[in-house]
Order: sequence, then C-alpha cells, then structure tokens
Amino acid sequence: MSAQRSRSLRVLIWGLAAAWLAAGSSLWAQTVPPHNHVVIVAFENHSYEASNNGVVGLSSAPYMNSTLIPSYGLADQFYPNAHGSMSEYFYMLEGTPYCTTSGTVHCGGNPTNLVADADSLIREVITAGKTWKQYTDSLPSRGFIVEEPDWIAGSNPAGHYYSRHAPAIFLSDVRQGTPPDQAVDCTGEPNGYDAVKQACNVVNFEDAASGFQADLDAGRLPNFSLVIPNGCNDAHDCGVSSADAWLQANIDPLLRSSYFQPGGDGLLIIWWDEGSLSGASGTCASSAGEDDRASATSCGGGGRTALIVAAPDAAPGFHSQTYYQQPSVTRTIANALGIGVPPAAASATPMADFFTTPTSNIAPWQETDIGA
Repeated sequence: MSAQRSRSLRVLIWGLAAAWLAAGSSLWAQTVPPHNHVVIVAFENHSYEASNNGVVGLSSAPYMNSTLIPSYGLADQFYPNAHGSMSEYFYMLEGTPYCTTSGTVHCGGNPTNLVADADSLIREVITAGKTWKQYTDSLPSRGFIVEEPDWIAGSNPAGHYYSRHAPAIFLSDVRQGTPPDQAVDCTGEPNGYDAVKQACNVVNFEDAASGFQADLDAGRLPNFSLVIPNGCNDAHDCGVSSADAWLQANIDPLLRSSYFQPGGDGLLIIWWDEGSLSGASGTCASSAGEDDRASATSCGGGGRTALIVAAPDAAPGFHSQTYYQQPSVTRTIANALGIGVPPAAASATPMADFFTTPTSNIAPWQETDIGA
C-alpha cells in the first residue's frame, strides 16, 4: 500500500472514530443505565462550598472529601428548588412540592393531618411489583407513621426524629387509610419487604431484624431504599463532621458490598435537601452568596448543594457541570429502576452524564498503517 493511501486511511479512521464518539456520547448521555438497587441518603441544610457553610472542601468531613468525592461523581451545579425541608423531600419523591392530586396543597412545614396522594416513586415501585423501604434513624418503632408537629425523642439510637424528614409516612400508598395520629402494628410481619402492610416498610435504620445492615447482610436490600439519618446524623442539629462519621460507619459497608462491585447493580445518591440559610458569605444577589440561589445567575431557589453519585458503572472522579434540580433526581431514580416516572418529573433531565466516561478520558486512537 502506498504511503499516500495509508495516510488517507488513517485520516478516514480518525474521522470515523471522532464521529462515532460524538454520536455515541450524545446518545448515551440521554440514558440512565438500569440499576436494580437504588439507595438515596438524605442530609440537611448545608450548601456546596465549605466557605458557604457547605461540605465540599470541608476539612472536618474527610470521608466525603477524601474518599467519596474523588472516587465517585459529584454534581457541581445542583440547585434544590426551594427552601423548606419537607417540600424538598416531596420534590425528590414526586418531582413537585404539591403532593395531592388536586395540585393545590403545598407540602411543607410540619403537617399533622396530611395524606399525600399524588404520584410518587414509591407508588411507581409498588405498581411495578418492585420493593422499597424507608430506613429511618431513631424511628420509635417499625410502622411508626404518626405525623408529629416537631421532633420527638427517638430511640435505637436516641436522637431527634423528625417526621417531616421521613416523607414516606405521608403517602396514601403507605398509610393505606391509617389516620395521621396512629401507627401500624407490625408484629409478626416479615423482616424483609412487606407487600401487604406498606407502613411496615417504614423501619428503624438500626433494627437488628429489619434494618439496613440486617437487609444488607441478608442480601435482601429492596429495589428502592430511602435512608433518613436522625437530626444529628443528617447535620440538621449537629455539624457536618457528625454526618461524615455516620456516612463512613453506615454507608461504606454498602459500597464494599457486592451491589457496588464490578457487575453489581447498585446506585447510591447522597443528597442534601437545601442549602444553608446561615453562615453564607453574602446574599444571593452578591457574587459570594449562594444560600438561596436557583442557578448560578438567579435567586429564589434552595441554594447550591452537593450531590454525590456512586455506582459500579459511574465515571470515577467525575464532576458534572450540568444544571440539575430535584425533579432530575426523581427521574434518574425512576429510569434506573425501570419504573414509571411521576408526571411532575417527566420533563426533567435525567442525570445520565454520571454514567458516561468523558471523551477526554478515552485513550487516544492508535495510529496504525493498514498494509504495507
């Protein structure tokens, strides 16, 4: 083969490779790969940057900053939709803070007489014949779905339990007619998923029989796990260092399990409900403040928070620059599980870029003569 023809073939191969990568990247970026075990861990009231009462770069959060963020994916442009814990939990589960089918009831504050009947991830999980649990730190007892006006002293371990941080208890699909001031008796119910008494899937995180570690050890994690640390461990009432230590003690074993090894089907999302309204340097209108930003250039939202994504097929050390809000989390979880997307999140952008190896990380095409 002549030198000129060889060079022409190399140019053609380079061109085809570039076109393939561009097309493949574009197509792949629209798709969240299947994950049959999705876990989301909820934290409270801290912004993205350590300088704004946040977590990224915070020396007192070494597990997050030295292990999780370098090893997994981080959303650099995640902006919760508003302030107010409960509304953000519903945004995450439903894609909207209006949690009734009427579309007029804004679910926030500390409700004590609420039945949320709008479509949610948990309804879609149940409809699809899949399984779920809410693992709630310091929950007084399994099936405790009483709607409390404020925190109560929980147990196992002792700590502040906030019903407004435990969104599953408000859902009509979970309550199944139980009045808001009553719990459900789960005596004799199976330790794993309960398809009959849905309220019995609201369990104490630490419970030796039905809790998170028990299910992890038994290889029976549900398809969708909603993990709710107590008021100290979620950094609501204590510092980020407490949340960081809790993560390392309780979630690191999950990441070491078979669900998160090569070939595993686990997906972990570490999520903050909203940015901090205290300790931020400046207001949203200033370049320094981000406490109530809706984006990098607008105000009136829930601030900017960190969001960490871990999975066997996620790009390690990836920093997403895509703008996301809560409904993208809703849709990402639904797409990963292969269930219906709650209508309020149907138009949200799925967080597919976390599962795409950036083109810059792909080994350069090797130039080779074809023939001689």
